Amino acid sequence: PFQIGNFERGTRFVNRLGYYWALSDYFDLETSIDYNDEVGVTFNLGFRYALRYKFSGSVDASYARETRHTLSGLNRRNRWSLNLNHRHTLAETASLNGSGNFISDASYYTDVSTDPEERLNRSLRSQLNFRKTWGRASFTAVVQGTNNLDQNNTTYNLPRLSFSLPSRAVFSAEDPSEKSWYQNLMLSYNVNSDNFISNTGAGEERTSRHYANIRHNISMSMPTTILKYFTISPNATINENWFYIFDTDQSREANLMTETGLRRAAFTFGMSSNTKLYGMFRPPISGLVALRHVVTPTLSYSYRPKADRHAEEASFAAIGSGGAESQSLRWSLGNLFQLKYRSGEQDKKLDLFTLNFSASYNFKAPAYKWSNLNTTMRSSTIPYLTFSLSASHDLYNRSTQRLDLLHPRLENLSLTTDFTYRGNTSVIGTALQGEPIDTLRPKFPGKPEKHPWSLSIGHRYAESRGAFTSITHTLTVNSEFNLTQNWKVSFSQYYNIKTGEVTQRRLSFYRDLHCWEAVFTWIPNGSLRGYYFRINVKSLPDIKFEKSESGINSPLSDQFSF
Repeated sequence: PFQIGNFERGTRFVNRLGYYWALSDYFDLETSIDYNDEVGVTFNLGFRYALRYKFSGSVDASYARETRHTLSGLNRRNRWSLNLNHRHTLAETASLNGSGNFISDASYYTDVSTDPEERLNRSLRSQLNFRKTWGRASFTAVVQGTNNLDQNNTTYNLPRLSFSLPSRAVFSAEDPSEKSWYQNLMLSYNVNSDNFISNTGAGEERTSRHYANIRHNISMSMPTTILKYFTISPNATINENWFYIFDTDQSREANLMTETGLRRAAFTFGMSSNTKLYGMFRPPISGLVALRHVVTPTLSYSYRPKADRHAEEASFAAIGSGGAESQSLRWSLGNLFQLKYRSGEQDKKLDLFTLNFSASYNFKAPAYKWSNLNTTMRSSTIPYLTFSLSASHDLYNRSTQRLDLLHPRLENLSLTTDFTYRGNTSVIGTALQGEPIDTLRPKFPGKPEKHPWSLSIGHRYAESRGAFTSITHTLTVNSEFNLTQNWKVSFSQYYNIKTGEVTQRRLSFYRDLHCWEAVFTWIPNGSLRGYYFRINVKSLPDIKFEKSESGINSPLSDQFSF
């Protein structure tokens, strides 16, 4: 969009003064000129092309004839940037995508660009990506290069390959109801390969790293039902890694084995089991049919042998340094409480709340083998109201370093209560229906027929007891309503109950102006204190006038994109 103005330091600018050509149904061209008192003139070119269902892409270039006045005199130089993007559908199951970013010098974006995100971007990336699928299986090949402009680092993946075969039955059954036990065997396979090159620094201080690896991952499981009520699932995972380290200054400095093929394998074995238990109680209360308690106990065991072969070489080649032997047992107990009641001639079911417990035992830990006991609870029985609780208890007495199940120590506690209500949601359109209220950004979709409104109140209490006790206690209120068919108002307030302070208020007004629309937002306090005003064409949002207390393209204005 066209921009004109000046920065706080007095520099005047005119941006995006240009012309647009729709050359054909398949491509168009956009040219523009930017002028800045400090930089000079910048020429911009944007070319886009597309053939439906086949390919699309764009070429964006800029060329700056920079003139700067310095203490040593007049400094002139030519600078440029080039961005390429191409997406190609080769077939229904194959695609080829590519992109590239190129600039004349490392400070080009910082000196020339007026886009805040582009000015902060200190990394250039170019890549070519091929993807092919066969049903659920997929293959990907990527050639990629990245350049860090600040640290003068370059990295290349030449190439990076991956193949994925999601979990599937090894032995298929014609009739699922008559499967044999071995037909429950499930297998998944993934393989990834990378030829990685990196260069750091410049001149005599430049160092390099070069390695290649192939990483295989095979996972197997066999979920089986025994005695009608118990589900057991033995599982195993095999990681087979092959890698090769080239002779470079970094590998020599680390004293690693180079110019030879290396191999390391790691295995994990496990077993899990679960069942469901049902309890029923029929209270002698009119209208109540029954109370049901569903208990889901789960027990899982995992064992991983020690895997530290070629630990330093594997870490250098992005395989991981391996790990010590591990053996753990995890249990969880899920509880669901339900109510069945009579409504007219029908029985209806209502979930009252869930209450879950979990913990684990580490056989190989030198001390404190039991983990914390984790508890979660959630209920949305009352309409428009949701309540949740989570807590973590230490099962050890830290003074005696002994297990003390009768006196667990609370370490973390979180309580959350949310109330949300909407009125006349059926008339405001699909943009609002079914969406949770965004506490950070008011949303005003298209022109309503009536005057819908919404209100949400959120209460949060969190406590952490470590070396020091930390408490967070807040209350959030959000409201949106329509004064008329064309006026909409949004209000939000954040209140810190612990300190008794209002940390932030936000008031927003929206006005429908037929083909245009206007937005005004005011924040009287907090870190985002200020105002933002914008008026724009609905069908062409880039045609707009905006004003912010923090300046054009400021972080404040980015917060209010309605």
